[in-house]
Amino acid sequence: MVDRRHTAHGEIRRRASRHHGRWPLAALAALAAAACLGLCGCGGDRLYPVALTVRFAGGKPAADCSVILRREEAPSLMGGGRVGLDGSCAPVAAGGTSPGLPAGTYRVAVTAESGPPADGGGRKPLPFSARFTDLERSGLEIQVGPGHDRAVTLVLEP
Repeated sequence: MVDRRHTAHGEIRRRASRHHGRWPLAALAALAAAACLGLCGCGGDRLYPVALTVRFAGGKPAADCSVILRREEAPSLMGGGRVGLDGSCAPVAAGGTSPGLPAGTYRVAVTAESGPPADGGGRKPLPFSARFTDLERSGLEIQVGPGHDRAVTLVLEP
């Protein structure tokens, strides 16, 4: 509520109600705190770096594929990343930008980049067993967090 009063010089002076200005300041402070928590990573799960290496049974790096991870304790928490030419991957939690995952047990699936083969025929066959593309059937699992190996090698069989 704004009360207008005239001063001796004919100016209009506004007087705000006693709460005017306090609520917007409180809302601004709450937004700033929420932004700080989101940017600093405070209030969320701590991220633990993971260095995955994806290889075929013969030792050759499994390039041109992606890794998908799902935490057992919280199935809605997903993560993933692209596998480089050397077979390395630094997974990122979904919605995150920093490499790393919250502590827990993760099921892992690997998806191959598919496209037409050089000869122009149908799709390229998977370079590994199709079971590795399914989180439930892949048999791949990693442990993330304190006391667990940061470097993990996944081996894909034909």
